[in-house]
Order: sequence, then structure tokens, then C-alpha cells
Amino acid sequence: FEEKYRSVLTFCGSTSGRDVDKAAATGLTPLEGQGGCVYFAEARLVMECKKIYFHDIDPEHFIDPKLHDRYPDREYHRLYVGEVMACLTTA
Repeated sequence: FEEKYRSVLTFCGSTSGRDVDKAAATGLTPLEGQGGCVYFAEARLVMECKKIYFHDIDPEHFIDPKLHDRYPDREYHRLYVGEVMACLTTA
């Protein structure tokens, strides 16, 4: 994304899609890629990936105890590893 989308990306990165329709809230234009994945027309680069592995974060493995403060509701992230299936760029 270009720099002008910084605030939009900050919003998307700090707001759950379970709570808000991010496309409607930000004005981004959703498009459907291969296999039904969604990306945004405003992106300069899109990497379409197929999920091949996931791992749930285990708070027992936090090295820095301050990280516990980032999860006050104990809703830990899930990490994914993906195989890149396609790269799309804008002209």
C-alpha cells in the first residue's frame, strides 16, 4: 500500500473483523482472488497464499513477561505459514 493508506492499515491491524466490516469502515475495495481469497484493489502488491501450517501462541513461551500485558483477555494469536500461489502487482 502507498503511504497515504497508513491510517487505514493501522485501523485494520488493530480492529477485529469479527467486530466491524473493515472494507465498509475504511473505503477499501475488496476483490476476490483465486480460491475465494479476498484482497484490496488499492494494494500495490498482493501475495495469494495457501495455508499449510498453523501454530497457536503459547504464553508459557513468552521470554519477555511484558508480552502478557498485550493479551489482557487471554485471546492469543494464531500464526500461519503459507505457500505463495500467486503475486499480483498494480501497473
